[in-house]
Amino acid sequence: MPDNKTNTPSQELIDALATFLTQNDPSKISRDLRRIFLDYLIHQIDLLPSGFSGTVAGLYDLFELLDTATEETKNWQRD
Repeated sequence: MPDNKTNTPSQELIDALATFLTQNDPSKISRDLRRIFLDYLIHQIDLLPSGFSGTVAGLYDLFELLDTATEETKNWQRD
């Protein structure tokens, strides 16, 4: 793994994201992950670990990324 201290995505990461977005519909992934996550919360609400709020923040950021990817790739042809 390259040592990148500039907070700039490597070409390898850019290529991997482009391949992923070409092969997958980010709106479907986002929708499915939200359903799974909410179902988990509903059934585990009383048993959630103490640091779970950090997980929620990370998932929120992931959903925002998927929403942005959905908008930017809505006219792309998928494999």
